[in-house]
Amino acid sequence: MLKAEYAQSRLSTARPGAGTKSPIKPPALPHLFQSGNSAHPRVLMTVFVTISEYHEGQQIKGPPMLTLTTFPPSFSEPSHSPFCAKAMILLQMSGQTWEREDLANPSAMPHGRLPVLRAEGQLIPDSEFIQGWLTTQGADFFPDCTDEQKAIGHSVIKMVEETLRNALIHDRWLDDQNWAYIGPLFFDDVPRPIRKLIAGIVRRSVRAGLKSNGLARMSLEQRLQKVENDLNALGQIKGASPFILGDAPTAVDAAVLPVLSMIDRLPVETALTRVVRSKDWVGPYLQRGRSTLYDGLA
Repeated sequence: MLKAEYAQSRLSTARPGAGTKSPIKPPALPHLFQSGNSAHPRVLMTVFVTISEYHEGQQIKGPPMLTLTTFPPSFSEPSHSPFCAKAMILLQMSGQTWEREDLANPSAMPHGRLPVLRAEGQLIPDSEFIQGWLTTQGADFFPDCTDEQKAIGHSVIKMVEETLRNALIHDRWLDDQNWAYIGPLFFDDVPRPIRKLIAGIVRRSVRAGLKSNGLARMSLEQRLQKVENDLNALGQIKGASPFILGDAPTAVDAAVLPVLSMIDRLPVETALTRVVRSKDWVGPYLQRGRSTLYDGLA
């Protein structure tokens, strides 16, 4: 999740899941309307207002709506952040009814990061914890998978969210040609007089983070070798299957698709995008994944 990646705040509703509302049952009317009774007009008005408020309250309440707080979309992707896109895909796969809320500044959120799911009066941070909560609600993100496949899937998610995602961050933030597009978009919400200053401070912070994990200390050849190793491993696990673990998408695809798709859609082509696109399986996988898992999101 990219703490620094934020832009304009707005609220939009995603494609609903399978949730349905219970029929509204009006309250029982008092005896004033029974035959032979009469009532003061003020009393009648009170009753009608009460019934109206009851119906409005029922319509507002309904079944609890899940709200995903996320970074806004960009470059034909559902969100700036692959973690936010992952959470959206998981919500779609779960069949839950939900809506998205795009937030300009996540500093007040748990961990100061996004995504965050608002559910049943609680805030659930982190796409992994969101997946866990949805699983407790009955979602199956590994249909027809063995325990061994689930373990492999967990390892694949960690692999992709480490090297490949950090490679994406590197080329977004440290490649000057891409930064010319990324910076103005991510910091569009910052007042113009201080926008360049704030963007520069955050960019230096991202660079420090990538140096801390070692990626920004490597040569281009070394970075690409790490990416190629991960892509080759992914290709071996996927094999001839349409998705990473088989014929149906799983939580693994919810994590893998956004990272690869965002690399492919970097504003300016880099050596990283060329390596990703050079793998024969990636192009068809992206096309299939976007049409299946991004439907209604991007």
